[in-house]
Order: sequence, then C-alpha cells, then structure tokens
Amino acid sequence: MKSCIILCEDNDAWIEIYASFIHKVIPSCLPDCYGRDEIDEIDPSKYDFFLISGSLSSANDNEPWIHTLVQFIQTLYKFHVGKRILGLCFGHQIIHKALGGEVGHLENPIVGVCEFTTIRRELSLPTSFYLFETHGDYVKSFDKRQFDEVVRNNEVLLSKCGRFLSFQGHPEFVGQLDFLDEFVLPFFNVDTSEAREQFKNFDTLQNNVIIDAIHEWISD
Repeated sequence: MKSCIILCEDNDAWIEIYASFIHKVIPSCLPDCYGRDEIDEIDPSKYDFFLISGSLSSANDNEPWIHTLVQFIQTLYKFHVGKRILGLCFGHQIIHKALGGEVGHLENPIVGVCEFTTIRRELSLPTSFYLFETHGDYVKSFDKRQFDEVVRNNEVLLSKCGRFLSFQGHPEFVGQLDFLDEFVLPFFNVDTSEAREQFKNFDTLQNNVIIDAIHEWISD
C-alpha cells in the first residue's frame, strides 16, 4: 500500500511522529511526506492512503496552503474513489471544513486525556476508550448526508462511503512526551502540568485499540 503524509506543520520534527504512526498502523508501509507548501505537487493517483496531520494552525486561518488543502480534499472526495483518508486533530477539522461542515473555536483549549463512548459500531472501537487531546478548535458541525458520528460531540467521524475517517484526538502522540514538551504543550496558554502527568502515565495498550481500529478500516 502506498501512503502519503500531508504534514500541516512547518517543522521537520513532526515528520518522524507521523511516519512512526503510519508504521504502527501499516507496518510494511514506507510513506511519502509532503509539506503544507507542497500540496500542489501530490499526484493522488499514486497513493492508496492519505494522512492529514495535526497543526498549530487553525483550519479557519486565511492562508494559501489551507485553501489549497481544502481544494485537495474536495478533489479526493469527488474524483478519487477507493482512496482512504485519515485526519487527526487539525486534519479532522480541515476535512469537515472542506466537506460541508463548520469549525468553531473553544474559549478554553482542551489539553489532556479524555474518555469517549462509541455510539456506532462501524469501527472496531471498544464501547469506551481514552485518547489524548490538544486543541483550541473543534468540528462544530458536519454534513450528516455524507458522514456519521462514531463518537459523540463530533470527536470521531466516518464518511458513509467509508473512505474518510477522522479523530479530534491524537493517537500519534502516544510515547512522544519529549516532542510534546518541546513543540506542542508550550503553544497552549494554560497550565499543562496535569495533562503532562496524564500523558506520561497513559497506557500504550489503550492506544493500541485505536491503532487496530484504523488498521482494520484501512484494510477493509
């Protein structure tokens, strides 16, 4: 399977995080990676699977690369049937901005380990699971003609055609505490000490249920 990472943060340190995550999901896969200013260079026909990464930017920012990414997502949806597209955090938000939803801003950012309840069984997620979250924006609404809510509050959304899957949380950050300390947590203007302790003690086995569910979805 040929996979493509669309890296939505202008920092090479993020590349290893997402390449490592894809390797966990698809062990035999060696992904290609494109920066946010290289989206126009991607040939969608070359790839089976796309991962749209997190970012410290907002999906509502008026930046040329964000407009380009929105158009790219719309192109994937309309013209590239059979491709699988996974969005994480910012990737989750930008997918729904591109496909008829709305992204809102939180008065207080969410930083920490959160518990979720699965309300649909299309994915092999347990009834209850935990996921680490760091975000100041959220998916306020989504197109219910095209997507189903897998977890309440638009936290996990799956397209009715099965091709688009997105999580507000960060399964890719598990085991990456040094990275979080340097590149992510300082961005949030809140006390992150409790979140850091939660994350340090987060059970990697718990995160494996997310990885397994994503692997099964890609392989279906």
